[in-house]
Amino acid sequence: MKRKREKFREMLDELSALELTSSWKDIKKSIKEDPRYLKYNNSDKCEREFRDYIKDKTLAAKTALRELLQECKLITHKSSEVVKENPNHLKEIQDILKNDKRYLILNHMDEERTTIIVNYLEELHKRGPPPPPTASESTRRNK
Repeated sequence: MKRKREKFREMLDELSALELTSSWKDIKKSIKEDPRYLKYNNSDKCEREFRDYIKDKTLAAKTALRELLQECKLITHKSSEVVKENPNHLKEIQDILKNDKRYLILNHMDEERTTIIVNYLEELHKRGPPPPPTASESTRRNK
């Protein structure tokens, strides 16, 4: 059964039309002739697996967004304060992030995506400035 599930997910990965907002009804039309769909028991089970697949992909997209935030040089431990003083700074950050698919893939979850960004800024603020590049790991841990 696990192998059938893997094959089913593999089939979903291959669908270029599949997005995080895709409905089962639309996807089912695309895959109804695929043997991997036909072998995966029944439609209810396929729909359940599809929903789990979308959940997994959404979680992966949120993780990828957090990685993007870590890579963004504009974002520092001071960014949270800057956004509080000037809400336009958040828009500036988002304008830069818009050039990356890891940001764009969550377009359908605009509010949640903004929440992830704001939470990340607050988390960085709480951590404070990064240690100087010369500080060793053990020195940082002892503080």
